[in-house]
Amino acid sequence: MNAKLCAFSLLLSCAGTVMADDLKIRFIDTFAAMRESTEGTKVAENIEKKRESIAKQLEADGKKLEAADKEVRAKMSTMSKEAINKEEARITKMKRDLENKVRDGEETLKLEMQQATETLAHKVEKAVDVYAKKENPDAIIDKTTGRVVYTSGKADITTIIKNQMNTEYAASKAKVGGAALAPAAKAAAAPAA
Repeated sequence: MNAKLCAFSLLLSCAGTVMADDLKIRFIDTFAAMRESTEGTKVAENIEKKRESIAKQLEADGKKLEAADKEVRAKMSTMSKEAINKEEARITKMKRDLENKVRDGEETLKLEMQQATETLAHKVEKAVDVYAKKENPDAIIDKTTGRVVYTSGKADITTIIKNQMNTEYAASKAKVGGAALAPAAKAAAAPAA
């Protein structure tokens, strides 16, 4: 059985007065909703266009670098040591610049994807809230991550668990306190005997 569903089943079995049949549970694939929505599709298309544009520019710069390197190698036998060093420094700078452009392009795309994902995630949450107000589910769970996206509180067992923990804590303190008091009580009773 899926670990997320197993954990959810455990939650339901611990719910005490709330029975599984009484709960109205809904599931969502948040990533699919973001990816397949009209806005998500347009965002993906725009990011892909930007990626292609960056890739074309990097490819053009790579070809320039390759051509410059080839040209220098072809002329090397006729060049002075000083001219060779100057050209090698120029080629090295071109390589560094290209590496920096690659890194900048990757960072730009990554940042845009993160911002778009965050924006779409907020829109999914807003849509879930609208749905929840209309349909009154008890819980909406992301079926991909297992994250609870919405809960009405009906299945919340926090108070039950807290009370159980308090009961167990009080019982353990009573045992420790009772055991500690027993020798002291005997000592107090000994002089009186």
